[in-house]
Amino acid sequence: MNASPSVTLEAAVDSVTIPVAETVVAGNLVSDNADPAAPKIVEGFAGGGIAIGGGTRNTVLRNRVIDNRVVGIVVVSLNDYLPLNNRIEGNELAGNGTDLVYGPTGTSEAGGNCFTGITFKGYVAAEQTSGDGR
Repeated sequence: MNASPSVTLEAAVDSVTIPVAETVVAGNLVSDNADPAAPKIVEGFAGGGIAIGGGTRNTVLRNRVIDNRVVGIVVVSLNDYLPLNNRIEGNELAGNGTDLVYGPTGTSEAGGNCFTGITFKGYVAAEQTSGDGR
C-alpha cells in the first residue's frame, strides 16, 4: 500500500479535522507507506502507518506495522484535542523510520494512554511511553 498515512483515526466535519473515539484497528498488515505523491490526510504528513490524532479510547491491537518511511504508530495531539485513554497493544513494529511516537503537545494533561506488549526493532521516540519492548 502506498498511502499517506495508511490508517488515521480522525474525521473531517465541515472541513475541520477532529479526532475519533472508541475505534478499533486490529489484525492488519500496514506497510510501505512512503509515496510522497499520495494524498495527505494530515497536512504535511506522509509515510506513516497508524496515526491517532487527539483520539479518545481507541484501540490499536495485534497489527504488523512495517517499512513505513516516517513512523509506524503515532499518538499525538490534534489541534486542541489531546490523546486520552488509547490502548496500543500487541503490535509488531519493524523497519519504520521511527517505530513508535507518543507526542501530546503543550500540556501534561493527556493521560491514560497505554502501550503494552509491543515488539519493535527500531526505537521509541518519546519520553513518556511505557511498554516492554519485546
